[in-house]
Amino acid sequence: MKIIIKEQQLEGLASRFALEKLNGMDFKLKKYNEFSFFPKGEGRKDADHGIEADWVKGEGYSILVGNSLWRSVRDLFGLTDDQTQTAFIKAFIEKGIRKISEVTTIDFAGVEFPVIEEQVSNEILSSMLEDMFKGYEIKFESDLRDVYVDGKLMAKLGPTTGIVSLDAYNELKDNLFFSSDKDLKKEVSNWIADKFGGKGGVFKYGVSFKKLHGQERDLPKKPKKPHPATRQDKIEPGFNLDAFKERTSNIETRLKIKKI
Repeated sequence: MKIIIKEQQLEGLASRFALEKLNGMDFKLKKYNEFSFFPKGEGRKDADHGIEADWVKGEGYSILVGNSLWRSVRDLFGLTDDQTQTAFIKAFIEKGIRKISEVTTIDFAGVEFPVIEEQVSNEILSSMLEDMFKGYEIKFESDLRDVYVDGKLMAKLGPTTGIVSLDAYNELKDNLFFSSDKDLKKEVSNWIADKFGGKGGVFKYGVSFKKLHGQERDLPKKPKKPHPATRQDKIEPGFNLDAFKERTSNIETRLKIKKI
């Protein structure tokens, strides 16, 4: 006996399968609204079968699914990556995780990454920032210190927080690897505090990145993902919805005839 499953039913089965995977994992809520799912008892040792999520302010959760876990859902149901993404989004929604900016996966299999010690990494970052702020001048404005390099405003620094030009963010992001923007911001905050000083005590110096001199490159905008309930012809311009309806209607008609 052949069982015919419609595309919508297939995606529903895939999302339920993904939900079962999540239910069988250890969930951990971390600082800054971050969370993770990992196989029970494995912890971070089996990241390829786990999930990690960062909270992006104003956007929602950026969720990274381990590639083996991603493939286990995609390959079982013969889905595309977009359909697999939708299946996981629906599963996360069922778990109560609703504000989602993106769900992605990365296949690290067979890729060798150079290991850089933390001290060396900090030295590289410090060297790059030193080059960017070489020959700086400071102009005082109220309780702010405006830092100029070759006539361009590169930073506006207050006693406990400051704003750094997007030039610094883009340069570091283009040339160094950071596990998250939060880590990048932390390293730049530490460098700014050491270089230009700031109020100490229990509070750490904080920075944000913005356009200051007007010539900075804009941050890349993340493409908005379609809602899981969006019709397929709205997602794929070339998708023939009428033909799909006709095919499913013919299948249903044949099944009814067989039952008679």
